Amino acid sequence: MKKTTVSERFEPFFAAATIAAHASCSGAGFRQKDMLFLIELFANWVEASAQSMQLSLQATQVSRYLDGLVTEGFVRKASRKRSPAYTLTRTGLLELLDRIVGREYTSAPGTFFFFYYFIKNYQHLITHLVEKEGRLFPVTLKLELENLLDAPAFLQREISATRKALERMQLRIFDSESTAALTKKRLNEQVKFPAIVDEIQKLYPYELNSQKPLNELLGALPPALQRWEMESGTHFRAMEIWRPAHAQIERYLQQLEILKQ
Repeated sequence: MKKTTVSERFEPFFAAATIAAHASCSGAGFRQKDMLFLIELFANWVEASAQSMQLSLQATQVSRYLDGLVTEGFVRKASRKRSPAYTLTRTGLLELLDRIVGREYTSAPGTFFFFYYFIKNYQHLITHLVEKEGRLFPVTLKLELENLLDAPAFLQREISATRKALERMQLRIFDSESTAALTKKRLNEQVKFPAIVDEIQKLYPYELNSQKPLNELLGALPPALQRWEMESGTHFRAMEIWRPAHAQIERYLQQLEILKQ
């Protein structure tokens, strides 16, 4: 399995920090340490405790991220005696905006609130930065930029994604509770356990069933634990994982709807 790097995991923060560093350098070019500080600042605003990110973030990771942008033509690099200076290209600005708004944040509500704030409140500044990158500013490019900086549309996409996440969690709760109830019912009817598993696998397949069928997953467990997983484990997962998660997503959706108003 490929390891996820810090820059991949926190891609939107790296992208936003690159834009912010570029905006702050007054055309002179920003340095790696400028961007590093902004990443940590933005993460600090989002998280009650950003220690996990700050402790693992190093200048070399920022350097590799910027080198990747240079290779892709999104950033220009100018050598200096002490440290290189970087400036974003017009296509780079658009690309980094897309990396921010082109994803869902349902698993990290605080992160979405920050990026909604970022897009909504700095859209005029970002537009100015794009316009400065060249005299020609074709209509197609202007429309693309307007779409990327459309905060209400960004918010609506997140609302839609959150509603889907809520539906998914509701289905998990239903399947888990139905599995527990059906297992208990069939056991009371003296149905053999393998037949119960086959029936549940057809009626309420778990999300990774295509990777490892339920009967194969349970087959690796001791018989007593197999029964507990089907009769009690599914019930407790619904009560102690899915229902609290459902309540959190529901609350998040409420906050998104408030922003929309």
